[in-house]
Amino acid sequence: MSKELNMLPPSIRQKKRYIKFKVRSEQEVKLGEVVDTVWDKCLNYLGTKETSDIDFWIIGNQFNEKNQDGIIKVNRDKLEEFRACLALIGSLGNKKGFIQVEKVSGSIKKCQSN
Repeated sequence: MSKELNMLPPSIRQKKRYIKFKVRSEQEVKLGEVVDTVWDKCLNYLGTKETSDIDFWIIGNQFNEKNQDGIIKVNRDKLEEFRACLALIGSLGNKKGFIQVEKVSGSIKKCQSN
């Protein structure tokens, strides 16, 4: 007997925002280095509970290594705390650089458009 999970109605779901970002670095940065750096900064700055409340996710198939840009999904209510974490980044891996927020939107489609 397998039961299928039902999706929550939109009125109950957690509201999200999508952040389009660009990595500014002296050398090319891999997606793994971006993920590790963002997680480390959030955990060091906010702690475990606040980081889990932010509920951020770096969307892997939206990261372009050539252009060094991508999209992050984040909880709408914790957007400013997350942006503060991004502002604290001074190096990615062992390379000097930072993450610049280019756009914040309510959908991935709007975030992708220029």
